Amino acid sequence: MKYYQSMIIVTFLLSSFQADAVWPKWVESITSKINNVTDVIHHKEFAQADQLELHNQTGTIVINSWKQNSIAIEVIVSCPESSHKDIKIDMESIDNIVKIHTNFIDEKLKASVVFNILLPKETDITITTKQGDIVIKDVNSQLYLETKQGDIKLVNPHNTVIATAVCGNILMRTDSIETSKTFSLISNKGNIEIYTTPIIDSYIYAYAPQGKILSDLPITLDSKTTVLNPEVWKSFRQIVHGSIGKPDSKITLIADNGSIAIMPYIKQNDIF
Repeated sequence: MKYYQSMIIVTFLLSSFQADAVWPKWVESITSKINNVTDVIHHKEFAQADQLELHNQTGTIVINSWKQNSIAIEVIVSCPESSHKDIKIDMESIDNIVKIHTNFIDEKLKASVVFNILLPKETDITITTKQGDIVIKDVNSQLYLETKQGDIKLVNPHNTVIATAVCGNILMRTDSIETSKTFSLISNKGNIEIYTTPIIDSYIYAYAPQGKILSDLPITLDSKTTVLNPEVWKSFRQIVHGSIGKPDSKITLIADNGSIAIMPYIKQNDIF
C-alpha cells in the first residue's frame, strides 16, 4: 500500500466524525498513476440500511460509525492500468441490505481494493475477505467477520461479535458487552489480544493448545478436582474456564497456533 493510501486510512480513523459531519462532495471517481500502478477512487452513498454485507478479494477494510442516516463508501482500486477492466465491484441496496461484492475476473491479478466506510453505529455488518485487515471502530451492532489472511482489529464493540482470522491476529478493545451477548474470537494461525475492564461481566473460555494464556485481569476459575502433574500444570496455561465479574455474557477466545492475552483497558496499546 502506498504512503498516501495509508494516510487516507489513518486520517479516516482519527477523524471520529461527529453529529454534524457531512460526507465530502467529492467527484464520483478519481484516477492517479504512480510507478506503473493506477489508482481509481470511487465514492458511493446509500440511504440508511439495517445491514451491510461486504465480500472482498484483497485489501484493507476500515469501518467507522457516524451520526448521519446513510452509508458512505470510498473504494480505492490499485492495479496496473490495463487490469482495471478485470476488477468488478458491485454495490447495491436490496431489502434494506447494502451488498458489496468484489470479483477479480483474472484470479492471478495482483491488485488491492481498499474500502473506507462510514455508517450508522446500529448497522449489522457481515464481512468476508481473502486477504486484508478488517478494522471496525465504534459500531454497536452484530459483527460477523472473516479474513483468510489478515488481522481483525475492533474498538468498542458491545453487541455480538463472531470474528475468524485463518492466518492473522485478532485485537479487540472494549469496556463492556451487552447482557446475554457473545464475543467469539478465533484465530487459526495468530495471536488474540483483548483489552477490557474488570467489570466486563462475562464468562470466559480461552484455549491456546500450541501457545499460552496470560491475563492481567483477575479471572475467577471454575472449580475443578484434579491430580497435579506436569501435563495438568501445562494445561493451566493453555485452557481457561472462568469469569471476569458476573457471567452475564460469554467471551470465547481460541488461538489454535498462537497465544492469548487479556489486558486492562487503560493499559491498551494503540492497536492501529
